[in-house]
Amino acid sequence: MSRSMQGPRNKGGRVQRNKGLPVAAKKMLVEKANKITDILGLCKGLAVVHNIGDVQYIVEHSTSLTADPDTKNWLLELTRENMKDLYISSGWGWEDSEKSDELWHKAAQYLIVREKNSRELVGFTHFRFDMDYGCHVLYCYELQVTSSLQSGGLGALLMKLLHRIAFAANMSKVVLTVGRNNKRALKFYFELGYRVDETSLCSLTDPQVPSEEDAGEPPVKSDTYLILSLACRENKENEGKDKRKQNR
Repeated sequence: MSRSMQGPRNKGGRVQRNKGLPVAAKKMLVEKANKITDILGLCKGLAVVHNIGDVQYIVEHSTSLTADPDTKNWLLELTRENMKDLYISSGWGWEDSEKSDELWHKAAQYLIVREKNSRELVGFTHFRFDMDYGCHVLYCYELQVTSSLQSGGLGALLMKLLHRIAFAANMSKVVLTVGRNNKRALKFYFELGYRVDETSLCSLTDPQVPSEEDAGEPPVKSDTYLILSLACRENKENEGKDKRKQNR
């Protein structure tokens, strides 16, 4: 589900409290993160290769400014193949132009999975470092794996790498948007430790209300998606607190 298609998340709903660092300091961390060139260098200790049977897959980093046109077109094609029907059933509809604008945004970065020998593209995640409701976050816009390789561990690998990148870049959390009708994705993210974020206007138990214009049509409001997140700063902050207590 596209972040750009969301409504204002905490208008009349759950409020994101400004915690920790001043906003100016958080913005500086985002700016610093966006200048990192060796993104995979932040993933020390984590494998950037994955085997499915006898086939090995490798993870590479690219951006909208460095990816070649064929790769960028493939990002759109795979996203369309996996998501178009879900977008339509949720009431958002699908437009190639809107999705390509998002995928190819100047701030877009990608972790791309290829089959090592053939160099075939098989999966990717689109992410950005950004400010989100007063927090410095790594926002995961897309996680897509070709259908024949889904449930093979590639998606979990990419999400683990994203979390490590966010942690190493001093972001507060990884945030993403999931359609409430995408039960498979919700199960996947919950198993990885993600939970409904405090900025999400709707929860798992909220009813999905039909659109006011036509009760027979799918809803096109905030009740069609959830905002999920996984914190990555708490451990470091708690470690710092413990050290300060020990030094008293």
